[in-house]
Amino acid sequence: MILVVGGSGTLGRVITHCLLAAGETVRVMTRTPAKAMSLVDAGAEVVTGDLTDRESLIRACAGAEKVIAAAHSLLGRGRLASEHVDHAGHKQLIEIAKASGVHHFVYTSA
Repeated sequence: MILVVGGSGTLGRVITHCLLAAGETVRVMTRTPAKAMSLVDAGAEVVTGDLTDRESLIRACAGAEKVIAAAHSLLGRGRLASEHVDHAGHKQLIEIAKASGVHHFVYTSA
């Protein structure tokens, strides 16, 4: 199973649709599941998660073999500022993915 972190965003949505079209099993992690309903309809599993919430990352990574990180905080403020999401959040995601047995990790940035 492939976990797409930020799968309801612009890049993550395209990645998710491509993976589903290729027959992959996909789990999408998003802060806003309502934005991912079309992905559910396309066959993805959707879980609520946030790069600043360790427990949600543990749940999202459970059973994943691969992770594609497509989330960012370009315009975030406060707890969603880039230093918390893009730096500390992704670092935490990588650590949890490793501990969960993820074999392949792809980090995207724009």
